[in-house]
Amino acid sequence: CIRDRVHALASDGNNLYVGGDFVEASSPFRVRAAAFDGTTGTPIAWAPRSEREYDATFDPARSVYALAASGGQVFAGGSFQSLGGGARNGLAALSQATGEVTPWNPDAGVGLINAMEVSNGLLYVGGAFSTIAGQARANLAAIDLVSGAPTTWNPGANGSVLGLEASGGVVYAGGDITSAGGQPRARIAAIDVASGLASTWNPGADAIVRDVIEIGGVVYAGGDFSNLGGQPRNRIGAVDGGTGAATSWIADANALVETLATNGAALYVGGSFTTIGGQSRNRIAALDLTTGGATSWNPGATGDVVDLAVESGLLYVTGSFSSMGGEPRVNVAAIDLGSGVIDPWTANANPFSAITVGGGVVY
Repeated sequence: CIRDRVHALASDGNNLYVGGDFVEASSPFRVRAAAFDGTTGTPIAWAPRSEREYDATFDPARSVYALAASGGQVFAGGSFQSLGGGARNGLAALSQATGEVTPWNPDAGVGLINAMEVSNGLLYVGGAFSTIAGQARANLAAIDLVSGAPTTWNPGANGSVLGLEASGGVVYAGGDITSAGGQPRARIAAIDVASGLASTWNPGADAIVRDVIEIGGVVYAGGDFSNLGGQPRNRIGAVDGGTGAATSWIADANALVETLATNGAALYVGGSFTTIGGQSRNRIAALDLTTGGATSWNPGATGDVVDLAVESGLLYVTGSFSSMGGEPRVNVAAIDLGSGVIDPWTANANPFSAITVGGGVVY
């Protein structure tokens, strides 16, 4: 059992990696990051901070908020100043084999990393920071996965970035921003991966965008907003990937939409809502990609859902709930993507904020 908040999840296909505020007091100690077998939910030996390193100097305010697994490494972002046995400011890479910190060290200074996206040999990061490796980068940056050096890509955003999606030659960014890539952009923008400039795509939202995902030329967004792409859209909406105009897809939610995921057949949504897509759905739902209506998939959670990860026919879910689909599941669960049946996989924990899966392990 993890005894404090989890902010990030990532997967490598076999394992699920978890990052957050926690100290897990089993042996070895797991501080800020841990991993679970993606089949059984059992903690694995991967432990980025060793037992001998755990002492009274641990600062719970320094946390992991984002994770991405790629190429035998788990990339972690957050507000930490050390991780995996090494001094690292906000960004670190950990060996998937040992949990030890690698030489990769971009250094986000005193900033905060909220979001990560791996694409074409680069790690795109978003958050609230002003420098990467000593170079000026305002809340958005691209980092070489091998060297740890920031690329020349430097769009800049004037507010915190909370969600990223790289697709079709652009990086979609959502957050509390009013300009990015050299242009006015209201909480959502598309940045060219070559130039770092904002594209002409400009849907705009009237409040924070917390997550973005692109599916088949349509960009779906979730957050706090009531207007998106020039049309009333309550907390979730879809805009054309070319024009930025709102599509006819409507799935209004009655409360916050925090996270989005897909298996290509449906849009899975988590948050604090109790109605979405025209149906009663407790904090988790599957939406039809054509109509916006909630499908019959309906596990239901007793508390908020804050992150989702899709892997091998399962949807891994994290948040602050005590049961999922009527089954006792404490803050983390796995659900069959087709039936909505709760999988036997169990890894009860204090509240998580993020999740990802990879290599048979849940992080």
